[in-house]
Amino acid sequence: MLGYVVLEPGARSLSVRELGVDPASPVATRTTDALARATCARARHHDADEVEVRLPAHPVTGRFATAVLADPVPGVDRTGMLRPVGADRALVDDLRATTTDGRAGFHWPGDYL
Repeated sequence: MLGYVVLEPGARSLSVRELGVDPASPVATRTTDALARATCARARHHDADEVEVRLPAHPVTGRFATAVLADPVPGVDRTGMLRPVGADRALVDDLRATTTDGRAGFHWPGDYL
């Protein structure tokens, strides 16, 4: 798999819920551009007047947002999702601690199953 995008259509809107691209991949730019084109096509298919993109700040997500959004309105969302597969135990413990001390909370899919 080169990458993926998770989209949620709404009434006259389309929300980007997740973007998965390996930034170290030699095809990251092409993958990001292809996912952006697919997102725009889905927005047209759903007659969306608005596209919402909530992704962490990163060159890959910035490239995606620039390609998808005509007039972006930046904002801050202090939650996120991480998948710390193979991560050092101390890092996982630190991530878990962030949900209880007022900092941004990070979760991974297992938290919801």
